[in-house]
Amino acid sequence: MRASFLKFLVPAAICMIVSGCGGSSTSTGGGGGGGGTGGSGGTPTTVTVSFTGTPTSLATQIGSGSYTAATLTSGKLTLSIPSGTTNFAVAYLCVISSSTEQTVIEASTLDGTSFTAPYCGTTATVPTGTLTGNADASAITGANFVGVTADNGSSLSQSVLLTGDAEAINVVLPSGTDRVAVAGYDVTTPVTLNSTETLLAVRNFDGVAIPGAVNGGNTVTLGAADSVTLQPITYKNVPSGFPTPTTSAYYEWSDGGEVLLSNAATTQYPAIPAAATEIGDYYSFNSTIETSNGSGGEEAVLVSTNTTANGPLTLTFPAPWTYAGPTPSAQPVFNMANSGITGTTGVAETASLIWNSSAAGDTSSELIATGNYLNGSTSLTFPTFTGLTGFLSGPPSGSSVTWFAYVTESSAASLQPLGQNGAETGVENGGSFKVP
Repeated sequence: MRASFLKFLVPAAICMIVSGCGGSSTSTGGGGGGGGTGGSGGTPTTVTVSFTGTPTSLATQIGSGSYTAATLTSGKLTLSIPSGTTNFAVAYLCVISSSTEQTVIEASTLDGTSFTAPYCGTTATVPTGTLTGNADASAITGANFVGVTADNGSSLSQSVLLTGDAEAINVVLPSGTDRVAVAGYDVTTPVTLNSTETLLAVRNFDGVAIPGAVNGGNTVTLGAADSVTLQPITYKNVPSGFPTPTTSAYYEWSDGGEVLLSNAATTQYPAIPAAATEIGDYYSFNSTIETSNGSGGEEAVLVSTNTTANGPLTLTFPAPWTYAGPTPSAQPVFNMANSGITGTTGVAETASLIWNSSAAGDTSSELIATGNYLNGSTSLTFPTFTGLTGFLSGPPSGSSVTWFAYVTESSAASLQPLGQNGAETGVENGGSFKVP
């Protein structure tokens, strides 16, 4: 359920599990400058968009042309952008559990030629096996839980939190030859979604067969050599009226797994012991703070950074952006001006609508446009898909809609991963309206 921009940049408070097409059509909206319809001659540019899941509806737009239905080949969408054209768009709808999520990405070849589509997760079953063994973190002061993380470098990373500081390990994790971490945590109890988790010690194992036993079946006894070191966090430009920042911190493995360092670090974060590090690993930090925007909703500022260093951390927030929201409509136009984030490179602007919300799921429509696509425009207009089946036309009249608008600026190209030493800042506003 895509309830907020914050949901995708802030990991959940408890990140671990306490174990035990055809046709074509015209379309309007969403135009940015500079895309054009292209010229003739020259070599076209090939753009690929990778999907982890399979959308139920998929369409593309080249330049300012019509949206046309498209299909995936081996999980990839391939577009041929003619010489003289830079802009393109990809629209897709995915059903995840009980939620229906429509996404439109408006981008430019200036942003790159290879992308991964967000918000369309796979429902495929991942092979798993049972990892056994024993772990003892009782020698680590403050440790009251044992955590186990495994990643086989190809299909899935998974973490499990075991009650107690001395535990038998008997958990289902990704099968194969895995990298495994056994860790000791300080977790506030009782364990809830608001509990704080802080890493105190961790040991790394490579080449662990799952199913199988960690450490050859011998007890993993965590001690001083496995303990973290605390590094200071400095916050700059915290906006007046915003709460005291906290930081979610992860240690990202080169093969795709991650170890939670803290889900709510304040002035310090735990750095991994050298023996548990490997070439290609890096640290990932995010701090997002929010307050009321005076329009019945909330505004937020965020800063994210990745780094291979494990020293002192400084996080500098952007100036906040206050926005009252769009004029209520089933296809509203968002005015993204005055966000304080300008330019094209690394900039992305997003508008999101959510309706039919329930405990089971909701319906959402999201438009993401890069700065290069917009080319100076500050208007986001949701496209329509007349003649194409399977796409949403917006919330029906009388619907209660939650909206979000946010702008981000990244050291990487728009819609591209931050990499090992990248940084991103962002501003967000949100509220609600009723569709006339």
